[in-house]
Amino acid sequence: MDKRKELMSMEISAELSPANTEIEIICKGLTRFNQEACSEDKHSKTSIDLAVFVRSEEGEVIGGLTASCSCGNLRLEEMWLPEHARGNGIGKRVLTKAEQLAVENGCVQSVVSTTSFQARPFYEANGYQLVGTIDDLPVGHATFFLVKRLD
Repeated sequence: MDKRKELMSMEISAELSPANTEIEIICKGLTRFNQEACSEDKHSKTSIDLAVFVRSEEGEVIGGLTASCSCGNLRLEEMWLPEHARGNGIGKRVLTKAEQLAVENGCVQSVVSTTSFQARPFYEANGYQLVGTIDDLPVGHATFFLVKRLD
């Protein structure tokens, strides 16, 4: 089948609550594309997911951070601590562990987005600099984009 006919026969569908296996196809494809686009240096093949967990005395996960390293960048995805674990340095320790692990795996900077009702002051207190803002994301609030050099 020629490419034009193949393109004409493709179906486009929009779905709510799509299957994780189908989402993974898109994510893996984009990851491969991004890695190929990165320069051929020590950063180009680094693509890992990472997490830093805060555990109770019983070993139960009570909070922490998820992130990924790709093309020399640490992308902080989710960070959450229960109320009783905030404001006493635990968050800084969690963030520092993630940054250390990222540096060990070739990352030179860390990027994060946070909303106006979340943790911008926390990230700025830990060396992150504001590089962009989008108002009304979510509506009535703002999303901030921050970066920190790790090298």
